[in-house]
Amino acid sequence: MSENKLKATNLLYKAGYSPEDAAKVADDILSPADGVVNLDYNFFMNSPKEIGKTLAEILPMSEAKSLKIDEHNPVFGFTKTPLTVMRSNCGKDFGKYKALGDLLEALPKTKIESVYLNELALGDEVYTQFSKGIAESSQLKSVKIVHCDVEPSIVNGSFLPNLAKSGVEDFGLVDCGVRGNYTSSLMENLAKSKVLKSVDFSENKGLFRDSSGEFISALPSTVENLNVSNCEISDWHTATQVAAHIRQNKNLTDLKMASCKMEEAVARDIINVLGDTNLWRVDLSGNQLDDRAAQELTESISREDCRIYETRFMEKPAVPAVDMLRQEMKNTAEEGSLTELKKAEERNAIKYQVYLDQEQAKVDYEKQSKEERKADLYTAAKAGKIGEVLAMVPLKPNDLLKTDEKGKTLLQHVWESGSLNQVFTPKNWSNAKEMQRIWNEVPKKFQKQMDGKDGHDSFIKNKSIVTANALRKSLAQGR
Repeated sequence: MSENKLKATNLLYKAGYSPEDAAKVADDILSPADGVVNLDYNFFMNSPKEIGKTLAEILPMSEAKSLKIDEHNPVFGFTKTPLTVMRSNCGKDFGKYKALGDLLEALPKTKIESVYLNELALGDEVYTQFSKGIAESSQLKSVKIVHCDVEPSIVNGSFLPNLAKSGVEDFGLVDCGVRGNYTSSLMENLAKSKVLKSVDFSENKGLFRDSSGEFISALPSTVENLNVSNCEISDWHTATQVAAHIRQNKNLTDLKMASCKMEEAVARDIINVLGDTNLWRVDLSGNQLDDRAAQELTESISREDCRIYETRFMEKPAVPAVDMLRQEMKNTAEEGSLTELKKAEERNAIKYQVYLDQEQAKVDYEKQSKEERKADLYTAAKAGKIGEVLAMVPLKPNDLLKTDEKGKTLLQHVWESGSLNQVFTPKNWSNAKEMQRIWNEVPKKFQKQMDGKDGHDSFIKNKSIVTANALRKSLAQGR
């Protein structure tokens, strides 16, 4: 028996386990399956009082990367303990009784990178300890809290006040009964984060209630993935607030708004702004959007700079919303209205593939040697680094028109990566006619890369320099 297992077994035995059970629990904590320490309902049914204190001593010895605490009773199947019951009487002191605060406060001493809490009544004291653990843990990146008693702590301002001091990039607060008019302290904490990338507030039906969308406008600009599915957006003013945020946040690439009970009149501003964002994917499934909404969505994502290739407009949402008769809500657009929408998504899917190719090229380019870069102009072009290679290899104009295995010219990869100004500089050209010939191959919408306008003036200026240089060289040779 290893030293760590011997120590863990002794600690568990002193906490109240039998020798056999202590050895088994020690194994489960020190070497968990898939690196996940899973403390579920069955675990707690057989665990002694204040087990969290003992686990706080053992977890630092564990190889676990993930901690999951789930008190859901499997006897009840999918039925959850009502939040009102959880907060008021039934098991409200569970977290304190099991000393889970001690366990969560010990996170900085462990290798834990993600924490998942489900259907737990923890209380202010435990959340305060959790907050300390989060703030001091350098390796913790993900925190997800599902159907827990957090709202009273949010209301009194004691819920995770130090979240912004942490390195947490992925934060979820799902189905916790969070209401918008009580989120100000929480949002102040989230807004200060400089590393937050993913936020999941789904299934909090009252999230936008009485807040006019202020919740979403307070999110930091670092957020790339936002999930507010099953959060009711039933008025126009809230929708305008949501639209304003997704337009301003240029880092946002994924937006989930499924089952938000949005009708076309409410969703119009959101739909119209989608074409001016940097989103790749948006989930609008399970709302109440009709043919007109489908047409507006098609127009929005068909804009030249729009990248959205997935809207899930007619798909079934993961968690459907229901009306008063318990019928699942869904978008009502007819198939005829969806034809053009599908075509727009397909066009943007091509843009997404270009993006993926460029991201891979950036990785490949960094791994290449100098000689490999000279021999592989396509990777440099896709990575937006063609200028660096042309500084080492003289430009051959015809090479710009050669195609790769997909039939794309090197020049096309250059303009797709926004690098035309790296190619059409005077130092790369000795012949103005050749320069003009290649320039004529560039679509006008990409020529603006030269100066942000139409590119014409900058190109003519550079071409004139090439002409002057060639003339001076000719005169010099004539002497």
